[in-house]
Amino acid sequence: MDDITEQQNNPLDAVLDDLRSRSIDELHQGKLFERLIVQYLKTDPFYTNTLAEVWPWAEWPQRPADWKADNTGIDPVAQTHEGTFWAIQCKFYFAAEGESGGA
Repeated sequence: MDDITEQQNNPLDAVLDDLRSRSIDELHQGKLFERLIVQYLKTDPFYTNTLAEVWPWAEWPQRPADWKADNTGIDPVAQTHEGTFWAIQCKFYFAAEGESGGA
């Protein structure tokens, strides 16, 4: 199988294409992608062994009330089993010609 065929059959590309088709605009696309990343971090074995909880930024219970719920540059927030917080940034973009992925 050549690289082009592999890229077209990449399951992640199919998921990302579905998110793009469901989004109503770029902001909505970013929110859908953030939710995908939250679910990934909650279910991937490496991260489930590291993280106790993961929230979308707007739903983080400890987010200060005077901090905007949207577009702060922080996407998911995670807390490790040891109690440390991670501020995570994730970007959803189109892959350049010849690149696989797009996230």
